Amino acid sequence: MDDLDENPERPVTLEMGEHLRTWRLFVSLLKWNVAALALLLLGLLLFRT
Repeated sequence: MDDLDENPERPVTLEMGEHLRTWRLFVSLLKWNVAALALLLLGLLLFRT
C-alpha cells in the first residue's frame, strides 16, 4: 500500500513571504535578547562587590 494514494492532498508549504517574516522576527528577537544580556552583564560588572 502506498501512503500517497490515501492522502491525495498536497503537503502544506509556507509562502516565501511568511518565511521572510518569520526570519525577520527571529533575528529581531535575537538582537533584543543579546542587547538585554549585554546590559545585564554590564550591570553585574559595574556593581560587583
